[in-house]
Amino acid sequence: MATIFVRRFMARLTVVHRTGRLCDELVERARDGVPHRSRPRAARIRALIAVGAVVNPLLFLPLAWGQEVKERAAYKAVVFTSFTTMSVGLPALAVWAILVG
Repeated sequence: MATIFVRRFMARLTVVHRTGRLCDELVERARDGVPHRSRPRAARIRALIAVGAVVNPLLFLPLAWGQEVKERAAYKAVVFTSFTTMSVGLPALAVWAILVG
């Protein structure tokens, strides 16, 4: 039983790591080759993606202490904010890359 738990945990950890690497690559691409006048917009997009990429995987950490954490208003607010930043940031990066790049 413990072996199954360890395997599942390692699989989830691998997914989190890959997601972080993918978001890092997207942020680097957003930073490179940006015309000077559009840098503030790119910085806002990078900030959205960076916040979501860091906070999303960390949202699983409080759940290690119990499932009742999911019911707290503060946790729900952080989850909503984090997923909103990724849901807005990644499409914004795609649109920005098409228009500027």
